[in-house]
Amino acid sequence: MNIGKIALAFLIGALALIGGVLCLSLLRGELTATQAWFSMVLVVLSGVIGWLASRDRPALVACLMLLSLAALFGRINPSEIGTLAGVGATAGWALEVAWTLLITLFPFVFVHFALTFPVTSRWVEEHPSLQLWIYLPVTLVLFVPRLDPENAIGMVAILPIPVGFLLGLYVLSRQYRYSLTGAEKNRLRVVLIGSLAGGLPRLIAAVGSAQLPAYLLDLADILLPLFPLSLAVALLKESFFEIGLGFQRLLVYSLAGTGTVNVFFLVHTAASFGFADENSLNPFSVALAGMAALAVSLPLRSWAGSYVQERFEALQGPQAEFHSALAPAGEEGGFHPLANPFIVGNPVRSEQMFFGRQEEFEFIRRRLLNEREGCVIVLCGDRRTGKTSILYQILNGRLGEEFLPVFLDMQGLVVNDDREFVREVVRTIEQSIEQAGWPPDVNRSIEDYLSLTAYFESLLQQEGFPRLLLLIDEYELIDSKVERSKLSSEVYPYLNSLLERFARLSLILTGSRPLQAGSPWERLLSHSTFREISFLSRSDARDLLAIPLQGRVQFRTGTLDSLWRLARGNPFFTQLLGQTLVDVLNERRSAVASPSACQQAVRRVLENPPPQLLYRWSAFSDSEKLILSALATLLKRSDVFLPPQRTERLLSSLPDRVGSHLDGTQVRMTLEALRERSVLDRDQTRYRFTMDLMRLWIRAERNIWNVLNEIGEFRAKPQSGWKPQRHRDTEIRGPF
Repeated sequence: MNIGKIALAFLIGALALIGGVLCLSLLRGELTATQAWFSMVLVVLSGVIGWLASRDRPALVACLMLLSLAALFGRINPSEIGTLAGVGATAGWALEVAWTLLITLFPFVFVHFALTFPVTSRWVEEHPSLQLWIYLPVTLVLFVPRLDPENAIGMVAILPIPVGFLLGLYVLSRQYRYSLTGAEKNRLRVVLIGSLAGGLPRLIAAVGSAQLPAYLLDLADILLPLFPLSLAVALLKESFFEIGLGFQRLLVYSLAGTGTVNVFFLVHTAASFGFADENSLNPFSVALAGMAALAVSLPLRSWAGSYVQERFEALQGPQAEFHSALAPAGEEGGFHPLANPFIVGNPVRSEQMFFGRQEEFEFIRRRLLNEREGCVIVLCGDRRTGKTSILYQILNGRLGEEFLPVFLDMQGLVVNDDREFVREVVRTIEQSIEQAGWPPDVNRSIEDYLSLTAYFESLLQQEGFPRLLLLIDEYELIDSKVERSKLSSEVYPYLNSLLERFARLSLILTGSRPLQAGSPWERLLSHSTFREISFLSRSDARDLLAIPLQGRVQFRTGTLDSLWRLARGNPFFTQLLGQTLVDVLNERRSAVASPSACQQAVRRVLENPPPQLLYRWSAFSDSEKLILSALATLLKRSDVFLPPQRTERLLSSLPDRVGSHLDGTQVRMTLEALRERSVLDRDQTRYRFTMDLMRLWIRAERNIWNVLNEIGEFRAKPQSGWKPQRHRDTEIRGPF
């Protein structure tokens, strides 16, 4: 029998047992109102999660964890279960053992949940059968049929619960730091907010139960369901990449309220020592706790707002004032053609059209200032992600006056030997020196590496001379020049010797990958660090589209968010969409960026795809092309994620000769490899395209049958009796 079906049957039995026992206890008055409230909430949430997400392993584990909490919090003596249910001795013994197992399970299930949420850890994937070892200590209960309930609960409270809870938090923290996407981290953040809101007050109340009045203990019990509620939201919410504005505000107020309540509990507990009275309020403790909570409420509200807005991006949020600060088209003298400010295909040299990357500049500056010796910083990433534009901003003085940047463009550097290379380096440095206001320092012929070293020495020994930065764009082209004998291989050890000799000289390189061991650059590895350059943030991408058109174009609500989803912050495609949109507005003689205008711009880009899109497609392997085409065929909206099983089913419908090498494991490995290259996004076990523009283009131009023809599957040996047909899901649907 399938393990999932066994687990589901076990959960249904546990759900029925706990629900029945709680109802009987409530009817007989053996549960307090708060105990009944919390336990029933847990049971209901467990049933809802199991019903809506029974196919997901983390959901099944979470159901079991909630049921264990419900049994543990009910505080029902296992020895009384048989009497409560009105059954015989044998059935009562079985119910007693089952209930004892349930109240013992929580810490072990929490560890299991941490290993599977929001994605299954690598340890579980490599050793799935070892998950059973987590529950091995629980089976000891089966061999102690008449275990003293009080001792059993005490044993669970003393050792397994804190150990299991800390171990689970450790596993979650490792997943948070190393292997999760932004959406998956947001799921963990929601669980954390719920834990702080529901669990921490109860923990404080447990520590200071002798000092806290009864109403605070009841309040802690009432807040406790916030933890399972947050767990249910984290498990069941469809997407955490983009959330609604209302949900974002709910998180802000929840986080701020959580801090305020916990401060009140903590201060009240601390102030109540020595003034304990369970039956009456202590005015001093209440007043002090209230003032402390009031004092931190506003700072917590401000911090919670910035924290949530930075990490939980809300769609269709309020536009900046300049987005709509424009008279309607046709007024004030009629429409005037818009000058197109967007730059497509070339690096951004001006400061006015460069947006974002503040973290990258801070990283580079901090790294340079903290190094006592010369260092190498490698900015690596895909083509057209803005690496060269970053170098131009450094050349414009973005790092400050204490640095003198010198830009060396290896694409434009045409040399035939080392002597010409040295001359070009010196000439470029002298130009930068003159522009910075320093006098030239060339009084002799510099045509070899030895004289170039002397030149650097005389230059860097000048009093007050800034730190010298050599900005080498497309550093891999040095390898190409060495292979074609345009440069000698001595250039690699020479650059390393410069870093070791001159502490005030550093290199900033751009390329597609960091320096690697076993390559000619291996000697520089000890001096190097790399920084991946990828997409712009949502706010920076919106600014890139809106600020250049400030006061001239009015963006309808949601338009900027839709454009951001299409390019996902890729600088090149963001500029391309902006440029095409301006062309469309000029043709329409309109200054309003409406959904229809944006949709027309997208169609124009898809009809005339840029070479960069074709280049990215050609870099995929045949298997990747098939999987991407299948994924684009099945995904009909930009905000939907697809489980791998759907892609597997579509590929399995292809002729055996095509899909035989694309089994479930291969499909999942390929999807994950594409995610690591930022082609796809992942949320738990589901995937979608990072740039929705690529999804639309593949649906229009690279459907599954076109891909099969492209990779040659049916040109050489057509299948007898089989004709390729257009899939019914390949029609293009716009993102607006």
